[in-house]
This record gives sequence, structure tokens and C-alpha cells, in this order.
Amino acid sequence: MNELIVKSESGGMELSSSALNILMKYEETLAALKTDYDELKKKLLLEMEKKNVIKVETGDIRINYIAETDREKFNSKAFRNEHPDLYDSYVDFVPVKASVRIALK
Repeated sequence: MNELIVKSESGGMELSSSALNILMKYEETLAALKTDYDELKKKLLLEMEKKNVIKVETGDIRINYIAETDREKFNSKAFRNEHPDLYDSYVDFVPVKASVRIALK
């Protein structure tokens, strides 16, 4: 695989066919793995609840059961709408590194 991005016939830029094929293969594989992983986690959760198991440790892995709970969440959108001056005085901006987002259509 030489170049990932190449000039298209219309003069714009596009992903090379080899890069596109590789990305599509990876995305499909990752999606399938994620589905399988999530299903295994769901089964583990159900079995841990059924057997009242809080923690399982084997070799290099530790699995902890986390019970359902309520979490306090601050509604920043409502606060911003109701108190824009206060909101602005407490907002900090932090740098975010550049990244690439890939999504299948």
C-alpha cells in the first residue's frame, strides 16, 4: 500500500482503493468482535448476578461485578440556558489532539 489518499478523476482527493478495502475489512472485523465481546459481557453479568459473584480473578484477568446505581449528572445545557454569564465564567477550554474519525456509511 503506497499512498492512502490519491487524486480522483474529478480532481478532488479520495481514499485509494487498497486503503478503502483495508479500512472496510478492519471496520467490519471490529464491529463483529465488539458484538461478540458485548454478548460475552452480558452473559458474564447475568451469571455473576445469578451466582452472587462480585469478583473473578484468573491469571491475567480480573472481572468485577458493578451493581446498578444512580449517578448524579449536572445538566450543563439547562444551566447554560438559564445562567449564561455564570456558565461562561466557569468554562475552561482545553486542547484536544488531532485525530481521524472513520465511519461506515
